[in-house]
Amino acid sequence: MGVRRRYSRSDLFLVRIWFEDRGDGSDHPERRGKVQRVVDGEAHHFDDWPTLIELLVAMTAEKFGPVERVPLQDKDKGEQDDEQA
Repeated sequence: MGVRRRYSRSDLFLVRIWFEDRGDGSDHPERRGKVQRVVDGEAHHFDDWPTLIELLVAMTAEKFGPVERVPLQDKDKGEQDDEQA
């Protein structure tokens, strides 16, 4: 049986992503998005992935304080090390 974890520092977000015509005849639609904290309804719009990440970091920091950011390369390396062990 798996271990059940309790998350006292958690939050719930809804992320909606859609594509819009640029209006310039381009074949490449423009990505748009909205991230919303489910509990209180706080919402922000974004148009690229880095902005989405910045918004999530800022929104969680408001509630829980700053969180140490681990570069994705280090995180991936750690997961590979765990899998090899």
